[in-house]
Amino acid sequence: MTDFTPIRHKLVGISPKAYEHPTDRAMTAALDAIPMLDRVIRSLAEMRVERAYRQFLLANSVRIGPNQLPALWASYQHVLETLDMPAEYELYLMQTPVANAFTFGTKEPIVVLHSGLLDILDEPELQAVMAHEVAHILSGHSLYRTVLILLILLGQATQLPGF
Repeated sequence: MTDFTPIRHKLVGISPKAYEHPTDRAMTAALDAIPMLDRVIRSLAEMRVERAYRQFLLANSVRIGPNQLPALWASYQHVLETLDMPAEYELYLMQTPVANAFTFGTKEPIVVLHSGLLDILDEPELQAVMAHEVAHILSGHSLYRTVLILLILLGQATQLPGF
C-alpha cells in the first residue's frame, strides 16, 4: 500500500464544474437559492448540534495520520496532492463491516472511511473512494449533507420525552 505511481496529471485549481453532472450542478444551485439557508446553517452551528455529532463520530473512529495507519495516510496525501486540494482534511476510519465512506462538516469537513472498504478494495479503488469524498468537499456537498444530518437529528430529538 505504499508504492504509488507518480502523479501524472496534477489537477491544479480544478473546478467542480469539470466533474459534476449537470443535474448535480442544478441541484446545488437550487439549494444555494433557498432563502435564509445560510441562517439555518449558522443556527445549527450555534446550537452545537454539529459539534455533538462530530464528537460522536470521532469517539467511534480512529484518526488516520503519519503514525496511525501510515500507508493509508500516505495514500490519502497522494489523493489530496493529485486533486490540488486547498487544505488538508482530517481522515478517520470507523470500525464497521459496511463498505462506505462520507464527508461531514460545515466549516472543517472531515472524511470518514468505513473499515469494510479496506477488506474489499485494492489501493487504486480505495484512492478513488477517497478522491470521491474529497470532491464532495470541493463541490460544497459536505455542507448540505451535514445540514441534512443535523436536521434529521434535531427532528429525532424533538420526539424524545420531555423535549
